[in-house]
Amino acid sequence: LARLEILIENFVEAAEQLYKADDPEGNKRKDYVNTELKKLGVAITEQVNAMIEAAVFKLPKGDKE
Repeated sequence: LARLEILIENFVEAAEQLYKADDPEGNKRKDYVNTELKKLGVAITEQVNAMIEAAVFKLPKGDKE
């Protein structure tokens, strides 16, 4: 579970860097994170979605705007 959390945090940070300027609603970023997790065989469950949301919440406020 700890490894998954680290992966999610890394994917969320990468998505912010890659798509922030072109994705004000966050759809491309979420798709990126989900796609990368699926490539690793991770099922996108409610728990995984909650972990993604938590990782987004941990981003510095300037990165969320």
